[in-house]
This record gives sequence, C-alpha cells and structure tokens, in this order.
Amino acid sequence: MYEAYSDYESMMNLAEEIVTRCAMATTGKLKIDYQGTEISLERPWRRETMHRLVEEATGVDFNSFGDVESAKNAAKGLLGFKTESSENTSLQACSSVGHVLNEVFETVVESTLVQPTFVLDYPVEISPLAKPHRR
Repeated sequence: MYEAYSDYESMMNLAEEIVTRCAMATTGKLKIDYQGTEISLERPWRRETMHRLVEEATGVDFNSFGDVESAKNAAKGLLGFKTESSENTSLQACSSVGHVLNEVFETVVESTLVQPTFVLDYPVEISPLAKPHRR
C-alpha cells in the first residue's frame, strides 16, 4: 500500500480504514472470530514500538545495551539457547543490537500479537530503505 506524500501515521490510518470497511461490508461487524479467538478490528489499533513490545514480553530493555555482545548474551537467555548450541546460528549472525532485537521480536513476541497492532520503529539496521524517524 502506498499513498504519495503521506507519512506512516497517515498510512496506518488508511490501513485501518480499508480493513474496517472491508469487515463491515463482508461481515457487518468489527469483531470477528478467527480459529476460536475474537479479533477486534475497532479503531484505533494498537501502535507500539518494537523495543517496547520486546520489553513488555521479556522485561529486557534492549535500548540499554551498548554493544552487540551484551545484547546477544541477554537474548541467549531469553531464547533458551546454550552458549555454543547450533540452534542459535541466526543469533550468532546478528551484527548489531538492532538485529538481536529483531531476532528476539520474531522469536518471542510476533506470535503473541493477536489483535491488530502496528509495530513501529523497526531498527534501522533491518530497514535500510525506511525514512529515518523524525525526532
């Protein structure tokens, strides 16, 4: 989905609008059942940073790590990897704290997001074509 001259806030609003209108047109309601779980499409949907979602799920603030090795050590504990296990190949390949954060997000958090959620502020290391955040 793309709209010229729109920022990410506008694009999130547009996505919500498209999905809610489609749901109303097809089911007549904004609460749907998916495999026994009620999904609420009512607006606004949750908007949260990747850092915050990982911190909520794990209790670990990845903003506090100054180097990739510290982040990897914390992630090993969170992911249940043994230090030299072949299971942690993807973690070993991480070259930045942002990559480690993404690995933890994909492994621990992503599958727990059931309700519509916009995940914001992906690490720049994994989103090289994204515009920098305006702070």
